[in-house]
Amino acid sequence: LFEAAKRTRLDIPVLLASCGGLRRGEILAAEWSAVDFEKGRLSVRRSLEETKASGVRFKEPKTKRGRRVVALPKFVLDALKEHRANQDGARTALGRDYKEHGLICCTDDGSIWKPSAFTSAYRDLLRRRGITAIGFHNLRHSHASGLLRSGVDLKVISSRLGHSRVAFTAD
Repeated sequence: LFEAAKRTRLDIPVLLASCGGLRRGEILAAEWSAVDFEKGRLSVRRSLEETKASGVRFKEPKTKRGRRVVALPKFVLDALKEHRANQDGARTALGRDYKEHGLICCTDDGSIWKPSAFTSAYRDLLRRRGITAIGFHNLRHSHASGLLRSGVDLKVISSRLGHSRVAFTAD
């Protein structure tokens, strides 16, 4: 999946879900100002949701513990730096037509990437590459399972994922 997503706009979301345990909405709402490259971490401050009633809107993370700081591996930070450089190029090329929201993961013109459109793009990537259907949220579960297999304490994993209760993580 990492190879299939590389050099596509799904690269960073796949990395953030798989290596940081972020939810789709948290990834789509993440801002560049939330990344601390020196300390190697990302602050999860908000989420993006899409409903029929209210459309697309930013909101507080899913739980009170949802606001958290997640350490990221060096290769993810390197990918973020490359992504930012590419995004800066698009911003320059589009000039005044670029819609600046400060988002890490957005459409090519800087617009907010709607969750439904993101999910369609993700499913399309899997189909085009012949990858057995892997739900995007499953990447977050795989991240948690990998941490558990590595001996990371369940309470630490629960906090990293932003779960309100350790029992929820265990379930």
